Amino acid sequence: ELSTEFDIDLDRETARQLRAVLGRVPWGTDPAAAEQAIVGTQPGGAYQPGAARLTVVAREHLRSEVIELAGLFLGRDLTYGEIVAHELTHALQHQHFGLDPPRGAATNRDLRLAHAALAEGDATLVGFRQGLGGLVTDLASFLRFARRHAPDMGADVPRFYQEEFKFPYLDGGPLVLALHAEGGFAAVDRAHRAPPLSTEQVLHPEKYLRGDAPP
Repeated sequence: ELSTEFDIDLDRETARQLRAVLGRVPWGTDPAAAEQAIVGTQPGGAYQPGAARLTVVAREHLRSEVIELAGLFLGRDLTYGEIVAHELTHALQHQHFGLDPPRGAATNRDLRLAHAALAEGDATLVGFRQGLGGLVTDLASFLRFARRHAPDMGADVPRFYQEEFKFPYLDGGPLVLALHAEGGFAAVDRAHRAPPLSTEQVLHPEKYLRGDAPP
């Protein structure tokens, strides 16, 4: 894994060239176009701490007749109920723990991803319970399904950027499930006060729970 070793404080153009040299993205990749493609196709909502604003984005591909009928039967919005609950969880994280990345994260992309995975995994679990959890009870299985069927981000988004975007949600979710199994939401709260220090600890929650030092 080269991310920590090479992720020093670089300007965007140098960072773009370095990723190409390392084979992470094709030569000529435009990071701004990739970011725009992600923002334009993926999020259903966003919580902006600095603005204290919560935004929900209407995306037709998130809805289906089955989901609508099930929502009517259960008396809840299985699509946007999940999204609103997810973003409100971020607001509560901000209120109780803060959402600023840990010290050292400015020059350590791996640490930033690990911190994001805890925040997004927590919000994913809460949102799931308020939304699709009314139909499906197993979040771990749902996350595996989501990994296989995530919406296409477009040709402008190399796999490196796609995986980096999905990681906090799809791999943060299992981390938070492991924490919850260990001690409920109290264990998740404790993790916010001492978040994981590497993506290795996210991918292998037992290493976080043991307190293993990151490589």
